[in-house]
Amino acid sequence: MLLVEIILSLLFLNSIHQSKCQNLDATMLSNQLSILTNDVLGVQTMQDILNKYDYDNIEKENGGDLADTLKTSLQYKYQNAIDVTKQLVEIVKTSISTNNEMSAWPQCCEVSLDGFEDNHQFKQPTDFSKLCTRISSTASAEPHMLSEDAFNEMKTIYNKQNVLWQFYGDDVGGLHQYPTAETLDCVKYDARYRPWFIEAATPMPKDVVLVIDRSGSMSTEHNGRTLMDIAQEAAITVLKTLNPSDRVGLVSFSTEASTPDSGCHSERLAEASAFNGLGLEAEINNISPSGDTYYVNAINLAFDLLESSIPENQFRSQLILFLTDGIPTDSKDAVMETLLQRNQALLFKVTILTFGFGIGIDESTGILSDIALQNYQKYNLTPDTSVGEIHPGEYTYVSNPDNLRASMASYYNFISGAGTHNDILITVPYADAFGAGLLSSVLKPVRINGEFRGVVGTDIPLAEIFEDLTYFKQGEYSYAFMFDKKESVQGRTLTHPLLPLTQVVTNDYSIYVHITTLERAPEFKEVYNDTISNIPDREEGQRTFVADKIIARGDTFGEGVDVVSVRTTYYWRQVEGTTLVAVLALVEEDIAQLFRQEITGNPFVYHRIDIWKPSGIVACNHLGDYATDTSSVVFMTADAYVMPTNHLEVPDTVESIKEYTNYMNGNDGTANPFRDGIRDEVFITHLIDDTWLSDVNNDNVATRYIGTANGVLRFYPGFRMNKYRDFTNEQWFAQAVRSKDSLIITASNFDSFRASYRPTVSLSRAITFRGSSKIFGVMGMDITLDYFYKTITDLYPDCQDSTYNCFVMDRSGYLIVHQDLLSNYKKTHIVDKERLLSVDLIENGIMVRKACINYQDIKRQYYYEITDIEGGVHDKLKSIDCLQYRLQIIPRTNAVLVIISFQLNCNYNCYCSPLNCVSEDPSTCECPCAENEQLFDYCDFRYNVDENSAPSCSPPLYVQEKIEEATSVGGLQTCLNVDCSVKSTLSSCSSSLVCEICDESKCKSINGNCQGDSTKNSNQTGGKLVAVLVVIAIFAVFCIVVVVVYIVRRKKAQKETKQNPDTPDQPTVEPTYVTNI
Repeated sequence: MLLVEIILSLLFLNSIHQSKCQNLDATMLSNQLSILTNDVLGVQTMQDILNKYDYDNIEKENGGDLADTLKTSLQYKYQNAIDVTKQLVEIVKTSISTNNEMSAWPQCCEVSLDGFEDNHQFKQPTDFSKLCTRISSTASAEPHMLSEDAFNEMKTIYNKQNVLWQFYGDDVGGLHQYPTAETLDCVKYDARYRPWFIEAATPMPKDVVLVIDRSGSMSTEHNGRTLMDIAQEAAITVLKTLNPSDRVGLVSFSTEASTPDSGCHSERLAEASAFNGLGLEAEINNISPSGDTYYVNAINLAFDLLESSIPENQFRSQLILFLTDGIPTDSKDAVMETLLQRNQALLFKVTILTFGFGIGIDESTGILSDIALQNYQKYNLTPDTSVGEIHPGEYTYVSNPDNLRASMASYYNFISGAGTHNDILITVPYADAFGAGLLSSVLKPVRINGEFRGVVGTDIPLAEIFEDLTYFKQGEYSYAFMFDKKESVQGRTLTHPLLPLTQVVTNDYSIYVHITTLERAPEFKEVYNDTISNIPDREEGQRTFVADKIIARGDTFGEGVDVVSVRTTYYWRQVEGTTLVAVLALVEEDIAQLFRQEITGNPFVYHRIDIWKPSGIVACNHLGDYATDTSSVVFMTADAYVMPTNHLEVPDTVESIKEYTNYMNGNDGTANPFRDGIRDEVFITHLIDDTWLSDVNNDNVATRYIGTANGVLRFYPGFRMNKYRDFTNEQWFAQAVRSKDSLIITASNFDSFRASYRPTVSLSRAITFRGSSKIFGVMGMDITLDYFYKTITDLYPDCQDSTYNCFVMDRSGYLIVHQDLLSNYKKTHIVDKERLLSVDLIENGIMVRKACINYQDIKRQYYYEITDIEGGVHDKLKSIDCLQYRLQIIPRTNAVLVIISFQLNCNYNCYCSPLNCVSEDPSTCECPCAENEQLFDYCDFRYNVDENSAPSCSPPLYVQEKIEEATSVGGLQTCLNVDCSVKSTLSSCSSSLVCEICDESKCKSINGNCQGDSTKNSNQTGGKLVAVLVVIAIFAVFCIVVVVVYIVRRKKAQKETKQNPDTPDQPTVEPTYVTNI
């Protein structure tokens, strides 16, 4: 009976808690946040200001005219590089042909560093006063040294035309390079074995099969290295000469022959992309010697690879590079008969180059010569030459194994047509080794009297070439992109919004994506087929249809994407003189712009106040940053400038900042480096300063800001910003634009602009032009995470009850605030913090898993979405299940409020790896994770997707962590003047940017006053004490209730016993003490 009474008492207490939590209405939090953004940020004030100013609907430009303008710009830039390359050919030919005295240029690895200066364009120290050379130790002759006249002409080219490196790689192993840059090695570098040289000398695509002997004799040593080590080095050198238009395969043989064990490499040739090259390099290094030397198996397997990879409608040179240190164990007749059968089946298109080295081989080894020359008659074999012409190769005996690398890497001399091409070649993009992003080389062979003498070229930074595409903006959904229609790399995307920015790419494979993978509408395939048809009247055109636009839901892959279908007109133009196709994807959108404003006062302070600041601007120390609290400052994204790439590459100076200031403050005589409308937005946004400056010592707010769709960002307090930042793609801005009636709540380890080193929450909301739904910009502010949590607990006191946990997450399931993350915030998904709850949400269809394709890492990224709930509430607080909770979508926001009951001990543990999605129970144990993309074909280096496949992931935001060295804040007063000692509560102390709790009762400044205090605690110290007290109090109340109920019922029973004396005596029951309830 007593146990029942106790249970009833528990249920009574539980019902009290539940009734309290039923009053936790998320509308209260929504209203409070709205008040906060109006009173502290000034959203309504700014909207009222904007409502006073007229705007104009921008007349839509004709899409065809825009496409023509884009084509003309691209054509000019490429033609500039082509003209430079043609000039270099003539410079080199003149230097070689004349008898002018040659100069003795220094080796690049031996130059004096005295003349070197840091160069933003080359991303490394350079010297423009000299030319340097790199002469390989494997050079076949003394290279020709370019004349002084040639050097002077190269200097003139650089001064007049915007190109990067100018270079000449000769045909014997030397390289001339301008300007001079320091290199650590000269003798190992041989231009003849570099992809750019071989592609220019033999521009047709190649299929190459490397056949490597791994018999036991390859373990023989030569000069401290085994023959296998030497062979592996030579094979890898060949591998690195290939470019992405080539294909490659690998066969190793001894008693048996084999290809790599895993992936498509075991069955067919793979594109020689950087990614595949790394994989094959690892396979080569894993080859180990053992067994005999059976040629037939190796030949059969090499031809199997070629036969399974026959290209459609494309000519490709086909080569087998056969390397061995011994004669065949099998019969020579069988070897030649096999070779005849296999090559004749391929119409004798395959050229075989054989290389022999080691003690078992000499220059008279006939079988290797016969294989290379395809000397079938010697073995009484008659080839059917009616099917095709035999292309004989060559046998190379390498007497000194140390020269094997150079011998094998010269294979291109035997490619059909080598040395006869004389056209300009534009290489596929590649990542610059010095951090300049993606580059492309414009190359041309040098030929004198028909004799091939090398290759000249220049590098062009694609960030600058593509800036008109990258920074094209016309509304929210329109964009531009470009791809290559050249047959060998047909469809390769060069730039697209779904790929990383060209200036920040660090590897070649992250942007190697076919255009139909990104543009999946069936109608776009018709556009694509038109562009590659080579029919003259289809080199340009337009077509309109509904296409999907990918919109990032956050700043990382794990937050996923939204897909919006909009009617789009595609305009395409082929850039003359190239195989490149530029495309504009235009969506009919209304675009507004402020009327030209009369500039009054001084509305502009550039954010780099550490370089120069106007008079009246006083510097202060804002949380370690060199800042000012006397005015807001202005930052502008690259696309606010007429020349965005130039802005990013050229450092800010006192002179440039003064020019910006003069123009923005109304001096029309100053040159205008900005796009139309930028100055007007700077002026209008400065009118919010009075509101912000009236609240200068609010220590709960890290930063207040307003950003416009055109790239103007005003923020307070003012400090320096990273110029690579594009805030219009960040979550706080982009989500507010798409949900203009909602308050967007996001969390971060730091505030949005890194002014604070405490976790913060961003609150942002869109503002519109007067009487319109057109977006002018987004206002936002960053408040401390503790202050946001304090706001919740002040509104809902029950959240301070230790039997409940209240937290907020976004619609992707990422926690915005949670009591466990207050002192050490990191981006955390609900599945990692509240596992049992996440499982229940998934099972009830409230949290749905989705996927997108991450091209950068070739992964399928899984993410989650909180679906719309009927009535906005999912209530399980009265559930009899172990898990009791209430989830409510916070009205007019992107977030969800959750209350979980802790009254029952619910244990559910599982582990899910975010790296490969491996979990203990895949049916219930899930997490945001990434696994290898199964739709990616590594050999073709292409995704096999269609319009029904998972959408593309949006590339992650690129923000450099640091800019130039920090400016000292020594001696500066703090921007926030706050007396922490007057903070009356621990929560108000921990909510401050500049205060911290040193013990349970003291609040001190964060500037070092707590150092040496052995009782220093974080916010959670006070919180834990309160929690302990609350638990004790609840337990005490519970015990009192139990005792009272027991006494009342005992007395009642005794009274009834007295009133009914005939009732049999009951046995005496001793009190039972229940523990661990």
